[in-house]
Amino acid sequence: MKILLISPSKMIQGDGSDEGSLSSMMHKGFLMEPLNLEFIGAMLKDHDVELLDMVIEPNLAEKLGSFKPDIVGVSCVAIQGVNNARKVLQTIKEFNPETITVAGGSSVAFLPEEFDNSNVDFHVIGEGEYTMRELVEALESGGDFRKIKGLAYRENGTLCFTEKRPPVEDLDALPFPARHLTRKYFSHYRHHQAQIPLGSVFTSRGCPNRCIFCTVAEYFGRKLRCHSPERVVEEILLLKSMGINAISLVDDNFLQHVKRVDTIVSLLTQKNIQLEHINMSARADCIVRAGDVLAKLKTVSDDISICVGFEGISDEWLKTLKKGTTRKINDNAIAILKDLDIPIAGGFVINPDAEVRDFRELAEYVEEKDFSIVTFTPLIPLPGTAAYAMHSYVTRDWDQFDGRHLVVKTKLPVEQFTREWENLENLATKLMFKHRKAQNVLNNEDRDTLHKILSLKK
Repeated sequence: MKILLISPSKMIQGDGSDEGSLSSMMHKGFLMEPLNLEFIGAMLKDHDVELLDMVIEPNLAEKLGSFKPDIVGVSCVAIQGVNNARKVLQTIKEFNPETITVAGGSSVAFLPEEFDNSNVDFHVIGEGEYTMRELVEALESGGDFRKIKGLAYRENGTLCFTEKRPPVEDLDALPFPARHLTRKYFSHYRHHQAQIPLGSVFTSRGCPNRCIFCTVAEYFGRKLRCHSPERVVEEILLLKSMGINAISLVDDNFLQHVKRVDTIVSLLTQKNIQLEHINMSARADCIVRAGDVLAKLKTVSDDISICVGFEGISDEWLKTLKKGTTRKINDNAIAILKDLDIPIAGGFVINPDAEVRDFRELAEYVEEKDFSIVTFTPLIPLPGTAAYAMHSYVTRDWDQFDGRHLVVKTKLPVEQFTREWENLENLATKLMFKHRKAQNVLNNEDRDTLHKILSLKK
Protein backbone atom coordinates (compact mmCIF):
# COMPACT_ATOMS: atom_id res chain seq x y z
CA MET A 1 0.00 0.00 0.00
CA LYS A 2 1.03 3.62 -0.52
CA ILE A 3 1.34 5.34 2.84
CA LEU A 4 2.08 9.01 3.47
CA LEU A 5 3.23 10.06 6.95
CA ILE A 6 2.78 13.75 7.75
CA SER A 7 4.42 15.94 10.36
CA PRO A 8 2.29 19.11 10.27
CA SER A 9 3.62 22.50 11.22
CA LYS A 10 3.39 22.72 14.99
CA MET A 11 0.99 25.65 15.09
CA ILE A 12 -0.98 28.08 13.03
CA GLN A 13 0.60 31.52 12.76
CA GLY A 14 -0.79 33.86 15.38
CA ASP A 15 -1.59 37.54 15.15
CA GLY A 16 2.09 38.52 15.24
CA SER A 17 1.76 40.20 18.63
CA ASP A 18 4.87 38.43 19.92
CA GLU A 19 6.88 38.75 16.71
CA GLY A 20 10.44 39.68 17.66
CA SER A 21 10.21 38.21 21.16
CA LEU A 22 12.97 35.84 22.20
CA SER A 23 10.57 32.91 22.55
CA SER A 24 9.16 33.56 19.08
CA MET A 25 12.60 33.74 17.51
CA MET A 26 13.78 30.60 19.30
CA HIS A 27 10.67 28.74 18.19
CA LYS A 28 11.46 29.50 14.55
CA GLY A 29 15.05 28.33 15.05
CA PHE A 30 14.00 25.04 16.61
CA LEU A 31 13.39 22.11 14.27
CA MET A 32 14.15 18.45 14.77
CA GLU A 33 13.56 15.34 12.71
CA PRO A 34 10.15 13.69 13.30
CA LEU A 35 11.50 10.59 15.04
CA ASN A 36 8.03 9.28 15.86
CA LEU A 37 7.13 9.07 12.17
CA GLU A 38 10.56 7.71 11.25
CA PHE A 39 9.94 4.84 13.68
CA ILE A 40 6.51 4.24 12.13
CA GLY A 41 8.03 4.31 8.66
CA ALA A 42 10.61 1.72 9.67
CA MET A 43 7.80 -0.63 10.72
CA LEU A 44 6.17 -0.31 7.28
CA LYS A 45 9.19 -1.32 5.23
CA ASP A 46 7.14 -3.69 3.05
CA HIS A 47 5.03 -0.80 1.77
CA ASP A 48 5.60 2.28 -0.38
CA VAL A 49 6.10 4.95 2.29
CA GLU A 50 6.87 8.66 2.02
CA LEU A 51 7.15 11.29 4.75
CA LEU A 52 6.14 14.94 4.44
CA ASP A 53 7.55 17.46 6.94
CA MET A 54 5.21 20.38 6.42
CA VAL A 55 7.36 22.80 8.39
CA ILE A 56 9.85 22.54 5.52
CA GLU A 57 7.63 21.44 2.63
CA PRO A 58 4.14 22.87 3.25
CA ASN A 59 2.47 22.08 -0.11
CA LEU A 60 0.18 19.26 1.00
CA ALA A 61 -2.04 19.27 -2.08
CA GLU A 62 0.96 18.85 -4.36
CA LYS A 63 2.18 15.82 -2.39
CA LEU A 64 -1.29 14.24 -2.31
CA GLY A 65 -1.60 14.72 -6.04
CA SER A 66 1.80 13.33 -6.96
CA PHE A 67 1.96 10.41 -4.49
CA LYS A 68 -1.74 9.45 -4.38
CA PRO A 69 -1.54 7.62 -1.01
CA ASP A 70 -3.98 4.94 0.10
CA ILE A 71 -3.39 5.78 3.77
CA VAL A 72 -2.22 9.02 5.39
CA GLY A 73 -0.95 9.12 8.96
CA VAL A 74 -0.89 12.53 10.64
CA SER A 75 1.10 13.09 13.81
CA CYS A 76 -0.03 15.51 16.51
CA VAL A 77 2.33 15.67 19.47
CA ALA A 78 2.29 19.33 20.56
CA ILE A 79 -1.05 20.45 21.97
CA GLN A 80 -0.79 23.77 20.12
CA GLY A 81 -0.76 21.79 16.89
CA VAL A 82 -4.22 20.26 17.36
CA ASN A 83 -6.10 22.76 15.20
CA ASN A 84 -3.47 22.61 12.49
CA ALA A 85 -3.49 18.79 12.45
CA ARG A 86 -7.27 18.82 12.12
CA LYS A 87 -7.01 21.18 9.14
CA VAL A 88 -4.49 18.85 7.52
CA LEU A 89 -6.84 15.89 8.00
CA GLN A 90 -9.71 17.91 6.56
CA THR A 91 -7.62 18.83 3.50
CA ILE A 92 -6.78 15.17 2.91
CA LYS A 93 -10.43 14.13 2.94
CA GLU A 94 -11.45 17.05 0.72
CA PHE A 95 -8.76 16.06 -1.77
CA ASN A 96 -9.88 12.43 -1.85
CA PRO A 97 -12.63 11.17 0.49
CA GLU A 98 -11.51 7.57 -0.18
CA THR A 99 -8.11 8.12 1.42
CA ILE A 100 -7.89 6.41 4.82
CA THR A 101 -6.74 8.84 7.52
CA VAL A 102 -5.01 7.95 10.78
CA ALA A 103 -4.24 10.42 13.58
CA GLY A 104 -1.64 9.66 16.24
CA GLY A 105 0.54 11.25 18.88
CA SER A 106 0.14 12.27 22.50
CA SER A 107 -2.41 15.00 21.77
CA VAL A 108 -4.61 12.45 20.00
CA ALA A 109 -4.32 10.15 23.01
CA PHE A 110 -5.22 12.88 25.51
CA LEU A 111 -7.82 14.67 23.37
CA PRO A 112 -9.46 11.98 21.23
CA GLU A 113 -12.70 13.99 21.16
CA GLU A 114 -10.91 16.75 19.22
CA PHE A 115 -10.33 14.26 16.39
CA ASP A 116 -13.73 12.61 16.56
CA ASN A 117 -15.09 13.64 13.17
CA SER A 118 -15.55 12.31 9.65
CA ASN A 119 -12.09 13.48 8.60
CA VAL A 120 -10.43 10.90 10.85
CA ASP A 121 -10.93 7.19 10.23
CA PHE A 122 -8.64 5.87 12.96
CA HIS A 123 -6.91 7.13 16.11
CA VAL A 124 -3.70 5.49 17.31
CA ILE A 125 -3.75 5.69 21.11
CA GLY A 126 -0.33 5.35 22.74
CA GLU A 127 2.95 4.20 21.21
CA GLY A 128 2.15 3.62 17.59
CA GLU A 129 4.78 1.41 15.97
CA TYR A 130 3.03 -1.93 16.28
CA THR A 131 -0.50 -0.49 16.18
CA MET A 132 0.11 1.22 12.86
CA ARG A 133 1.75 -1.83 11.33
CA GLU A 134 -1.10 -4.09 12.39
CA LEU A 135 -3.69 -1.59 11.15
CA VAL A 136 -2.10 -1.39 7.71
CA GLU A 137 -1.95 -5.20 7.55
CA ALA A 138 -5.62 -5.47 8.50
CA LEU A 139 -6.69 -2.87 5.96
CA GLU A 140 -4.68 -4.55 3.23
CA SER A 141 -5.94 -8.05 3.97
CA GLY A 142 -9.49 -7.19 4.99
CA GLY A 143 -8.85 -8.30 8.57
CA ASP A 144 -10.76 -7.14 11.63
CA PHE A 145 -9.11 -3.94 12.87
CA ARG A 146 -11.35 -4.05 15.97
CA LYS A 147 -9.03 -6.69 17.41
CA ILE A 148 -6.01 -4.39 17.21
CA LYS A 149 -4.89 -2.96 20.56
CA GLY A 150 -4.36 0.79 20.96
CA LEU A 151 -6.88 1.90 18.36
CA ALA A 152 -9.98 4.09 18.21
CA TYR A 153 -12.41 4.30 15.31
CA ARG A 154 -15.81 5.76 14.49
CA GLU A 155 -18.73 3.38 14.17
CA ASN A 156 -22.33 4.55 13.75
CA GLY A 157 -21.29 8.05 14.72
CA THR A 158 -19.66 6.92 17.97
CA LEU A 159 -15.96 6.84 18.84
CA CYS A 160 -15.06 3.30 19.89
CA PHE A 161 -11.86 2.21 21.64
CA THR A 162 -10.14 -1.16 21.42
CA GLU A 163 -8.14 -2.75 24.23
CA LYS A 164 -5.28 -0.60 25.53
CA ARG A 165 -1.89 -1.41 24.04
CA PRO A 166 0.91 -1.81 26.61
CA PRO A 167 4.14 0.16 26.08
CA VAL A 168 6.91 -1.43 24.03
CA GLU A 169 9.04 -3.29 26.58
CA ASP A 170 12.01 -4.23 24.39
CA LEU A 171 12.98 -1.00 22.66
CA ASP A 172 15.93 -2.69 20.99
CA ALA A 173 13.45 -4.86 19.08
CA LEU A 174 12.31 -1.76 17.19
CA PRO A 175 14.14 -1.08 13.92
CA PHE A 176 16.25 2.04 13.55
CA PRO A 177 14.27 5.10 12.46
CA ALA A 178 13.74 5.21 8.70
CA ARG A 179 15.86 8.29 8.09
CA HIS A 180 15.91 7.72 4.34
CA LEU A 181 12.39 9.19 4.49
CA THR A 182 13.71 12.52 5.83
CA ARG A 183 17.20 12.62 4.33
CA LYS A 184 16.30 15.52 2.04
CA TYR A 185 15.28 17.61 5.04
CA PHE A 186 18.33 17.13 7.21
CA SER A 187 19.99 20.44 6.38
CA HIS A 188 17.00 22.08 8.12
CA TYR A 189 17.14 20.11 11.37
CA ARG A 190 18.94 22.19 14.00
CA HIS A 191 18.56 22.84 17.70
CA HIS A 192 20.11 25.21 20.24
CA GLN A 193 23.81 25.80 19.63
CA ALA A 194 24.19 23.47 16.64
CA GLN A 195 24.58 25.37 13.40
CA ILE A 196 25.21 22.17 11.46
CA PRO A 197 22.79 19.38 10.53
CA LEU A 198 21.56 17.67 13.68
CA GLY A 199 20.43 14.09 14.23
CA SER A 200 18.11 13.06 17.04
CA VAL A 201 18.35 9.89 19.13
CA PHE A 202 15.72 8.55 21.53
CA THR A 203 17.59 6.38 24.05
CA SER A 204 14.72 5.77 26.47
CA ARG A 205 11.00 6.15 27.04
CA GLY A 206 9.05 6.75 30.22
CA CYS A 207 9.73 8.79 33.33
CA PRO A 208 9.50 7.78 37.00
CA ASN A 209 9.00 11.37 38.18
CA ARG A 210 5.68 12.99 39.01
CA CYS A 211 5.78 16.60 37.79
CA ILE A 212 2.15 17.73 37.61
CA PHE A 213 2.61 19.72 34.39
CA CYS A 214 4.35 17.12 32.21
CA THR A 215 2.75 14.64 29.81
CA VAL A 216 5.78 12.37 29.38
CA ALA A 217 5.02 9.96 32.22
CA GLU A 218 1.31 9.99 31.41
CA TYR A 219 1.94 9.03 27.78
CA PHE A 220 4.99 6.77 27.98
CA GLY A 221 4.43 5.46 31.51
CA ARG A 222 6.35 5.83 34.76
CA LYS A 223 8.65 2.91 34.09
CA LEU A 224 11.91 3.94 32.46
CA ARG A 225 12.48 1.71 29.43
CA CYS A 226 15.88 2.00 27.80
CA HIS A 227 17.68 1.09 24.63
CA SER A 228 20.87 -0.80 25.41
CA PRO A 229 24.05 1.32 25.42
CA GLU A 230 25.28 -0.71 22.44
CA ARG A 231 22.17 0.16 20.44
CA VAL A 232 22.53 3.86 21.27
CA VAL A 233 26.13 3.94 20.10
CA GLU A 234 25.27 1.99 16.95
CA GLU A 235 22.62 4.59 16.06
CA ILE A 236 25.07 7.43 16.61
CA LEU A 237 27.50 5.67 14.28
CA LEU A 238 24.74 5.37 11.68
CA LEU A 239 24.13 9.11 11.90
CA LYS A 240 27.84 9.78 11.52
CA SER A 241 27.84 7.60 8.39
CA MET A 242 25.24 10.04 7.02
CA GLY A 243 27.59 12.94 7.69
CA ILE A 244 25.74 13.99 10.86
CA ASN A 245 28.18 15.04 13.59
CA ALA A 246 25.80 16.85 15.93
CA ILE A 247 23.47 14.76 18.10
CA SER A 248 20.42 15.66 20.16
CA LEU A 249 19.61 13.07 22.82
CA VAL A 250 15.89 13.74 22.92
CA ASP A 251 14.94 11.75 26.03
CA ASP A 252 12.99 13.84 28.50
CA ASN A 253 15.84 13.23 30.94
CA PHE A 254 18.88 11.57 29.39
CA LEU A 255 20.75 11.46 32.72
CA GLN A 256 18.03 9.62 34.66
CA HIS A 257 20.03 6.36 34.79
CA VAL A 258 23.58 7.57 35.45
CA LYS A 259 25.27 4.17 35.33
CA ARG A 260 23.77 3.48 31.91
CA VAL A 261 24.89 6.88 30.62
CA ASP A 262 28.38 6.15 31.92
CA THR A 263 28.40 2.92 29.87
CA ILE A 264 27.29 4.82 26.75
CA VAL A 265 30.05 7.38 27.22
CA SER A 266 32.63 4.64 27.77
CA LEU A 267 31.58 2.92 24.54
CA LEU A 268 31.78 6.18 22.62
CA THR A 269 35.27 6.75 24.02
CA GLN A 270 36.43 3.20 23.27
CA LYS A 271 35.30 3.59 19.66
CA ASN A 272 37.04 6.97 19.38
CA ILE A 273 33.76 8.62 18.39
CA GLN A 274 34.02 12.41 18.29
CA LEU A 275 31.02 14.69 17.86
CA GLU A 276 30.90 18.39 17.05
CA HIS A 277 27.90 18.97 19.30
CA ILE A 278 25.78 17.08 21.85
CA ASN A 279 22.47 18.39 23.13
CA MET A 280 20.27 16.90 25.83
CA SER A 281 17.59 17.65 28.40
CA ALA A 282 18.08 16.80 32.05
CA ARG A 283 16.82 17.37 35.58
CA ALA A 284 18.91 19.32 38.05
CA ASP A 285 19.10 16.44 40.55
CA CYS A 286 20.40 14.12 37.84
CA ILE A 287 23.11 16.62 36.88
CA VAL A 288 24.21 16.62 40.51
CA ARG A 289 24.53 12.82 40.37
CA ALA A 290 26.13 12.78 36.93
CA GLY A 291 28.92 15.35 37.26
CA ASP A 292 31.71 12.83 36.70
CA VAL A 293 29.95 11.29 33.70
CA LEU A 294 29.46 14.72 32.11
CA ALA A 295 33.17 15.38 32.55
CA LYS A 296 33.89 12.16 30.63
CA LEU A 297 31.37 13.13 27.96
CA LYS A 298 33.36 16.28 27.28
CA THR A 299 36.10 14.07 25.84
CA VAL A 300 33.59 13.01 23.18
CA SER A 301 32.47 16.55 22.40
CA ASP A 302 33.70 19.82 23.80
CA ASP A 303 30.45 21.49 22.71
CA ILE A 304 27.69 20.27 25.00
CA SER A 305 24.41 22.01 25.73
CA ILE A 306 21.99 20.83 28.38
CA CYS A 307 18.49 22.21 28.74
CA VAL A 308 17.67 21.89 32.42
CA GLY A 309 14.14 21.99 33.75
CA PHE A 310 14.83 24.11 36.82
CA GLU A 311 11.17 25.24 36.89
CA GLY A 312 11.47 27.46 39.96
CA ILE A 313 13.61 29.04 42.68
CA SER A 314 11.07 28.67 45.46
CA ASP A 315 11.01 25.37 47.34
CA GLU A 316 7.28 25.90 47.89
CA TRP A 317 6.62 26.27 44.15
CA LEU A 318 8.82 23.28 43.32
CA LYS A 319 6.88 21.24 45.87
CA THR A 320 3.57 22.36 44.32
CA LEU A 321 4.84 21.19 40.92
CA LYS A 322 5.94 17.89 42.53
CA LYS A 323 9.29 18.44 40.91
CA GLY A 324 11.19 16.52 43.57
CA THR A 325 13.98 19.10 43.64
CA THR A 326 14.89 22.16 45.69
CA ARG A 327 16.56 25.50 45.12
CA LYS A 328 19.72 24.09 46.67
CA ILE A 329 19.74 21.22 44.18
CA ASN A 330 19.33 23.73 41.35
CA ASP A 331 22.24 25.75 42.74
CA ASN A 332 24.44 22.67 42.93
CA ALA A 333 23.57 21.68 39.35
CA ILE A 334 24.46 25.15 38.09
CA ALA A 335 27.77 25.03 39.96
CA ILE A 336 28.64 21.69 38.34
CA LEU A 337 27.82 23.00 34.87
CA LYS A 338 29.97 26.08 35.46
CA ASP A 339 32.89 23.94 36.64
CA LEU A 340 32.57 21.89 33.44
CA ASP A 341 32.28 25.02 31.28
CA ILE A 342 28.87 23.91 30.01
CA PRO A 343 26.57 26.88 29.29
CA ILE A 344 23.75 27.36 31.77
CA ALA A 345 20.53 26.80 29.84
CA GLY A 346 17.18 26.04 31.31
CA GLY A 347 13.55 26.81 31.77
CA PHE A 348 11.32 28.15 34.50
CA VAL A 349 7.57 27.70 34.97
CA ILE A 350 5.92 30.90 36.16
CA ASN A 351 3.38 30.47 38.96
CA PRO A 352 -0.02 31.94 37.96
CA ASP A 353 -0.22 33.25 41.55
CA ALA A 354 3.15 35.00 41.28
CA GLU A 355 3.45 38.46 42.85
CA VAL A 356 5.66 41.23 41.51
CA ARG A 357 8.37 40.35 44.01
CA ASP A 358 8.43 36.77 42.68
CA PHE A 359 9.18 38.01 39.16
CA ARG A 360 11.92 40.30 40.47
CA GLU A 361 13.52 37.56 42.58
CA LEU A 362 13.54 35.19 39.59
CA ALA A 363 15.16 37.88 37.43
CA GLU A 364 17.85 38.48 40.04
CA TYR A 365 18.54 34.75 40.33
CA VAL A 366 18.90 34.20 36.59
CA GLU A 367 21.13 37.23 36.17
CA GLU A 368 23.29 36.27 39.16
CA LYS A 369 23.74 32.72 37.85
CA ASP A 370 24.58 34.13 34.41
CA PHE A 371 22.35 31.94 32.26
CA SER A 372 23.25 31.68 28.58
CA ILE A 373 19.79 30.62 27.45
CA VAL A 374 16.71 30.80 29.62
CA THR A 375 13.00 30.51 28.94
CA PHE A 376 10.13 31.64 31.13
CA THR A 377 6.80 29.92 30.54
CA PRO A 378 3.60 30.57 32.47
CA LEU A 379 2.13 27.33 33.76
CA ILE A 380 0.33 25.48 30.96
CA PRO A 381 -1.81 22.68 32.44
CA LEU A 382 -1.84 20.26 29.52
CA PRO A 383 -4.57 17.67 28.97
CA GLY A 384 -3.48 14.39 30.49
CA THR A 385 -1.56 15.99 33.35
CA ALA A 386 -2.48 16.31 37.02
CA ALA A 387 -2.44 20.11 36.67
CA TYR A 388 -5.16 20.11 34.02
CA ALA A 389 -8.04 19.96 36.50
CA MET A 390 -6.45 22.29 39.05
CA HIS A 391 -6.89 25.70 37.39
CA SER A 392 -9.43 28.11 35.94
CA TYR A 393 -8.87 28.76 32.26
CA VAL A 394 -9.12 31.97 30.29
CA THR A 395 -9.11 30.05 27.00
CA ARG A 396 -9.44 26.53 25.63
CA ASP A 397 -8.09 27.57 22.24
CA TRP A 398 -5.31 25.03 21.73
CA ASP A 399 -3.39 27.46 19.52
CA GLN A 400 -2.79 29.48 22.69
CA PHE A 401 -1.22 26.56 24.59
CA ASP A 402 2.18 27.35 23.10
CA GLY A 403 4.08 28.87 26.02
CA ARG A 404 3.67 32.37 24.64
CA HIS A 405 0.13 33.07 25.86
CA LEU A 406 -1.65 32.99 29.21
CA VAL A 407 -4.20 30.19 29.40
CA VAL A 408 -5.08 30.20 33.12
CA LYS A 409 -6.21 32.94 35.44
CA THR A 410 -3.47 34.85 37.24
CA LYS A 411 -3.45 36.51 40.66
CA LEU A 412 -2.01 39.72 39.24
CA PRO A 413 -4.08 41.64 36.70
CA VAL A 414 -3.31 40.25 33.24
CA GLU A 415 -1.68 43.48 32.08
CA GLN A 416 0.65 43.58 35.08
CA PHE A 417 1.47 39.87 34.87
CA THR A 418 2.24 40.25 31.17
CA ARG A 419 4.43 43.28 31.80
CA GLU A 420 6.50 41.41 34.40
CA TRP A 421 6.74 38.41 32.07
CA GLU A 422 7.97 40.68 29.28
CA ASN A 423 10.65 42.01 31.63
CA LEU A 424 11.88 38.45 32.13
CA GLU A 425 11.88 37.92 28.35
CA ASN A 426 13.93 41.09 27.92
CA LEU A 427 16.43 39.81 30.46
CA ALA A 428 16.67 36.49 28.61
CA THR A 429 17.36 38.38 25.39
CA LYS A 430 20.14 40.41 27.01
CA LEU A 431 21.75 37.31 28.46
CA MET A 432 21.66 35.60 25.09
CA PHE A 433 23.28 38.66 23.53
CA LYS A 434 25.94 38.63 26.24
CA HIS A 435 26.77 35.00 25.53
CA ARG A 436 27.25 35.47 21.82
CA LYS A 437 27.64 31.77 21.13
CA ALA A 438 24.09 31.24 22.34
CA GLN A 439 22.83 33.43 19.51
CA ASN A 440 23.39 30.45 17.23
CA VAL A 441 19.85 29.36 18.12
CA LEU A 442 18.61 32.14 15.82
CA ASN A 443 18.60 32.50 12.07
CA ASN A 444 20.32 35.51 10.49
CA GLU A 445 17.12 37.55 10.14
CA ASP A 446 16.16 37.08 13.77
CA ARG A 447 19.72 37.74 14.93
CA ASP A 448 19.57 41.12 13.22
CA THR A 449 16.20 41.75 14.87
CA LEU A 450 17.69 40.84 18.26
CA HIS A 451 20.52 43.36 17.78
CA LYS A 452 18.05 46.11 16.86
CA ILE A 453 15.85 45.36 19.89
CA LEU A 454 18.79 45.55 22.26
CA SER A 455 20.14 48.76 20.73
CA LEU A 456 16.73 50.38 21.28
CA LYS A 457 16.63 49.26 24.91
CA LYS A 458 20.03 50.62 25.87
